[in-house]
Amino acid sequence: MTAFSLKFTQIVIDFFLILGAFTISYFFRVGFILSTDFPFHNYSQVFIPTTILWIGILLFNNAYQSSPISKRRLFTNIMLSNLIAITIFVLIFFFNRDIFFSRLILVYVWGVSSILLISNSWIFRIIKSSIYRKGIGTKKTLIVGANKTAEEIIKNFKKYEPYYEPVAILDAYGTKKESISGVPVLGKMNSLEEIIKEKNIEAIAQADCIEQSVNLVHLCEENKLDYFLVPSLFGAYHSNISAETLGKQALISLRSNTQ
Repeated sequence: MTAFSLKFTQIVIDFFLILGAFTISYFFRVGFILSTDFPFHNYSQVFIPTTILWIGILLFNNAYQSSPISKRRLFTNIMLSNLIAITIFVLIFFFNRDIFFSRLILVYVWGVSSILLISNSWIFRIIKSSIYRKGIGTKKTLIVGANKTAEEIIKNFKKYEPYYEPVAILDAYGTKKESISGVPVLGKMNSLEEIIKEKNIEAIAQADCIEQSVNLVHLCEENKLDYFLVPSLFGAYHSNISAETLGKQALISLRSNTQ
């Protein structure tokens, strides 16, 4: 299964889950009958277009991206999308004054949809991880460096982010090692462009050779490759160091626990 087909399948399932959330919420509100005061047919004329827009909002908020996304970020994106979609649902109801409006049903829709969408997203996260571990739909990744840090990067990718599949290692200074954690060492940096073409490289993770950083960044920009740089190359050693964006500036940060 390709990344596109997996993404399309998830979108289709989410579409029907949202429809299901609206339907379940309707019966929660009126009881397990079809109400004449709140006709289901009229109600469906509002929630069907809302569902289409809802999927569009999820797409815009990167709820279906193939590349790794943290659990917290995914949860936030889905919850934000749900809130925006519910707001649109209210607006559509507002402009259809002939349709009975229930504030309680908004709570039901938001709650049921959040549970269903987050659960489905979690299931697909597991499915994607399983598929990536088989080498399907992954981004072939080149590791620059043959040191201990490179070994840690490889192990980290394999265990936590199998979307990035290490397939080759290049060392700037030469090494007697033939492989690291099962990934072959294929030479020095002078064969960089050759290896990128030969191995269909789509990402580079730099664990050594700091003097080549600028060249690697330019190379990745020109060839549209993902690029990763280990903070320890700058002498920044700490488990709590992370990358973040403040305003429009990308920074490596170490947050203190004090407010």
